[in-house]
Amino acid sequence: MGVVSEIKQIICSHSTLDIDEAAINREMDLVEHLGINSIGMILIIMDLEQKYDISIDDDSVDFNSLSKVGNLIDVVAKMIGEKSPA
Repeated sequence: MGVVSEIKQIICSHSTLDIDEAAINREMDLVEHLGINSIGMILIIMDLEQKYDISIDDDSVDFNSLSKVGNLIDVVAKMIGEKSPA
């Protein structure tokens, strides 16, 4: 399973909406389109940190930029040393 799919699964697990992973695209806003609340955002970050053994903190990432699915994917891909998917 690829990074994008894994991240989408994590997002789905914290969404307040019944959304399928396949329906998520890079342009979607986590709050607006996927029903992620502030606690959900924290849980997503924690899950990603644990899964990929990374540290996403405000010294390394602008948290406001993580509101879009594509930005979140790009940040994680960069941190784990993978080329970010288009």
